[in-house]
Amino acid sequence: MIVGETTCTRVLVGRLEPGEWLHEALLELARLERVDAAFVRGQGIVELVELDLWDPARRSYGGPLRLEGALELASLSGTISLRGGAPDVRLHAVVAWPQLEPGPPACAGGLLARARAVSVELALDVYDDGDLDRSVDDPVTGLPLWRTPRRR
Repeated sequence: MIVGETTCTRVLVGRLEPGEWLHEALLELARLERVDAAFVRGQGIVELVELDLWDPARRSYGGPLRLEGALELASLSGTISLRGGAPDVRLHAVVAWPQLEPGPPACAGGLLARARAVSVELALDVYDDGDLDRSVDDPVTGLPLWRTPRRR
């Protein structure tokens, strides 16, 4: 385990408007608010989602599962960190939708590649004194990982 210590210095809260793309909106917010280390959480309704699942045999994501329609964004979590010196948004999500037959809703989860909002509420815990840099490509998994976090 790698561990670094930091302090949450700001919490940004907001809502996406209908039609806004989640990653692009968060990247713009990161640019405007000078955020390069944050944890993201949220929920809401989306109309298009692309989810990726990790394929350990290929050491990569397997290509997105695309879902369209009225989708409940039941859980959204992730980070904003630096990658190559620029803010990078990495999100995971669980989405649910009603089935055609009576019964519980269907759901899917994974790395959120894209999402278009109907209404999504977000909170970002910002760590202005923290330094999160996704600069290590893990030789075992191939994933872009954080180097050891540190205070600035």
